[in-house]
Amino acid sequence: KKDSYVIYNGWDNIQQQNIIFNQYEKNYIYYAGRLYKHQMNSIYMIVNSLKYIKNLSFIIRSLGPKELNEELLEYIKRNNLEEKVLIMPPTSPQVVLEESSNSVANVVIEDLNEKIYWKKGTLTGKFLSLLPLTPPILAVARADSEIGEILSATNKGILCFNEEQIKNFLQKLQNKEFFPNTDEIIKYSKENQVRKLIGILNGILNKKLVKPDIK
Repeated sequence: KKDSYVIYNGWDNIQQQNIIFNQYEKNYIYYAGRLYKHQMNSIYMIVNSLKYIKNLSFIIRSLGPKELNEELLEYIKRNNLEEKVLIMPPTSPQVVLEESSNSVANVVIEDLNEKIYWKKGTLTGKFLSLLPLTPPILAVARADSEIGEILSATNKGILCFNEEQIKNFLQKLQNKEFFPNTDEIIKYSKENQVRKLIGILNGILNKKLVKPDIK
């Protein structure tokens, strides 16, 4: 029954890039980051779903490791999706920002396993940094993930935990059905999270400064 508080490692103020030139010359969903073994089932579900979606590709800017890149590439080839799923080498943060901003959706992947209760609160390092960008977010993770709560509050995207949900989301992208809640997104900026932290610390300090009544 202790008081508890959550401070998020939120997003920075950024200059979003809306460049006209799209080097891929196609509509794409986008993931940039490192691959982890516990996330692979999530990314496989996205790859599988693309079989049923026309005129949409998946660009992956992978930071490795090499063995997971090779595993994913083999999976893509086995499903004859080489033209729809591209694994690209690492690039500069500026290019990643431009590519993220020009995607039709940014991708977040996490563990689907629900056996360890506290992992429902795991947020990927890049998740909150995607909130202020224009494209919606496709998150694939366990059904009770806190990612879903944030996406629901901000109306910034959707949490999916099976292939049917992913396919439905990818089809809805064509209709631009997401209208972000800017007021909620602003709450997750680093600046506002620091303000929240200051408020919490001031509250704790003020309680300690109050002298107890001595009778």
